[in-house]
Amino acid sequence: MPRIELNSTGLVAATYQGHLTVLELEFRSGSIYQYFGVSGQTYQELLLAPSKGAYFNSHIRDLFPCAKLHPDQSSYHPDCRPIEDQPTTLQVRSHISSPSALLFPIRRRKSSK
Repeated sequence: MPRIELNSTGLVAATYQGHLTVLELEFRSGSIYQYFGVSGQTYQELLLAPSKGAYFNSHIRDLFPCAKLHPDQSSYHPDCRPIEDQPTTLQVRSHISSPSALLFPIRRRKSSK
């Protein structure tokens, strides 16, 4: 999972963990987010996109649950809700020619309070 530097005004770098389908993005603000359930194809398309920011906004932002890794008090990322606020079912866009969307349940550990 190499860190790929991005030539973008909003994004600094991307790291992808294919076996976990986790995309980690570092923003120019210094914030780092992980996006869950991102396909390898979506990651490759991001790397090849002429505008990384435009691709992020239309194909990743608001479509995948995410978590902020390194809190940055000076910035706020309104698109990323905490994991516990995410819906229990993710709709994953399929890149195959299929008329129906695929649904995958998200399982959460019960908190030990």
